[in-house]
This record gives sequence, C-alpha cells and structure tokens, in this order.
Amino acid sequence: MTKKEAFNCVFNLALKQNKGIRVEIKTPDMPMNEVIMNPAENVEQKAKYYNETYDDDMKMKRNPNIVMVDAQVLSNWRGLNWLDFETSY
Repeated sequence: MTKKEAFNCVFNLALKQNKGIRVEIKTPDMPMNEVIMNPAENVEQKAKYYNETYDDDMKMKRNPNIVMVDAQVLSNWRGLNWLDFETSY
C-alpha cells in the first residue's frame, strides 16, 4: 500500500463517519510541522485537492520538500471562532 492509499483510507473513514480530518505537513525551513484541521463538511473537497497536489509518497508535486507526514480522523472537533475566544476572556 502506498502512502497515498493509506491517506485515502483515512479520508474515506472520515467521510463515512462524517468526521473532520487533521493533516500534518513537514515544510523545509520550519522548526515544527504544520497542522491543518478541516471540518467534516470540507473533507471531500480537501481529499480531492490533496490527491491532485501530492504524489504516491505524499510529497507535494510542485515542491517535493513539502511532505504530508500524518493524517487522522478527528473524533471531537468544532471550529474555534476567534471572536468567541476574544469575547470569552
């Protein structure tokens, strides 16, 4: 199984369970990996984007130094609205 096939298993599970996803991307010259979370409503479009943008090893086609290193189904997540955060403190 390629990394892309494993990645698609995660996305298919998220779609089946109507859950969001979390991806982790390693970017050159950054001290820490980038973490991106998408709500369930965006998963189908994001899966299509990632499949078009990354190769079978989950390296970005335009810049193979950018690599998706993890993908997970989010069991419990809702978006945090900055205004909610600001007004609650």
